[in-house]
Amino acid sequence: MLNYNRVYIFIVLSVFITSCQGQSKTEQQAVNQMKVSSAGPGKQQEVTRSEIKIDSARQSKLDFSLADGNFDKVYGNVHNGFQDKARNLWFGTTGAGTIRYDGKVFTHFSAKDKLNNNSLTPLLEDKLGNIWFGTADGLYRYDTKTFTRIPIADTERNNVQSFIGNTSRKRNGGSVSFISAMQDKRGNIWFGTELNGVYCYDGKTLTNILSKKGIINTSGLRLNAIISIVEDRNGIIWFASWNNEGLVRYEGNSLISYTQKVGLGDNMIYSLLEDEAGNIWIGTRDHGVWRYDGKSFTNISEQTDLKDEAIYSIEKDKNGNIWFSTQSKGVWRFDGKSFANFTTKDGLVNNSVFCIVKENNGNLWFGTRGMGLCRYDGKTFTDFTKNNH
Repeated sequence: MLNYNRVYIFIVLSVFITSCQGQSKTEQQAVNQMKVSSAGPGKQQEVTRSEIKIDSARQSKLDFSLADGNFDKVYGNVHNGFQDKARNLWFGTTGAGTIRYDGKVFTHFSAKDKLNNNSLTPLLEDKLGNIWFGTADGLYRYDTKTFTRIPIADTERNNVQSFIGNTSRKRNGGSVSFISAMQDKRGNIWFGTELNGVYCYDGKTLTNILSKKGIINTSGLRLNAIISIVEDRNGIIWFASWNNEGLVRYEGNSLISYTQKVGLGDNMIYSLLEDEAGNIWIGTRDHGVWRYDGKSFTNISEQTDLKDEAIYSIEKDKNGNIWFSTQSKGVWRFDGKSFANFTTKDGLVNNSVFCIVKENNGNLWFGTRGMGLCRYDGKTFTDFTKNNH
């Protein structure tokens, strides 16, 4: 099974950034105008054109052989994505930057950071239309005109790192690696990191919740490797930990961890989803799919081939079916009673599927190992990748 370092390679990756709308000329103008705020107050650092590349060759199918970055076409992957308000699709990759699809053509965005690879990835679009990007070198917000680096106070970073005892300052030169995000009903944005716990952004300040005064954390949770975050209908925040802390509940100022000790099948969690009934669906490392109804955990996949599989992504389609992507067994659809399995035999690009992205029109997109990307319209799969498999 995948170890933690391997998972880090899977999820901390891609790109630099550009507009959700507009064509090549507009995008290049945006790059020329771009400034990134430094951690020091009142200071800004110009980003030169040589640091950012926007591929001017529009592609009807993706050809990663043209992409910048040191990535493996066999083991690299399209690992996350979302659809923005303008209906553009954004996808993050492992080491090959970010791609955006406007319904007709793909545009590729990449950047060479100080580690000489594409380690930036799109996380979400907020309610104001800003696109947020997590990187191995911090957090960035793009407002369609300017890229702003959101600073983290050194005093807070030191306090948090003293508590969790990690070595990320040596690994990442003092920076924090952001790998997941979610905006709650009040507008706050929550960010999961590789080794530095969970941060919350209220529109002005980025605060690590472990550094808050009065936080009740009797189990000494470190909140490392938080890969998925959801808010339930009651405003409770749930974190999926890939660092053996299981399913973590955050309510007010208290943190509670649900692990195998209380009935959950695995302490390493990759994906989360809340359904219409308020149940939390949980994708685990190697014990399939579980569901939490607020009182107890149920093994949904116990009688299927999913029972010992890694579940990388969970999504609900327009008909209310719940879909699961897996490490090696394709994608699965659950209608509330039975499962249906879709693999390469049905047209899926690769049986190792890292993300599911739902379009407004109901189409589902699957990002796979081998830099694969395909779309499912309810009947057939369409392959959108070229020269990758």
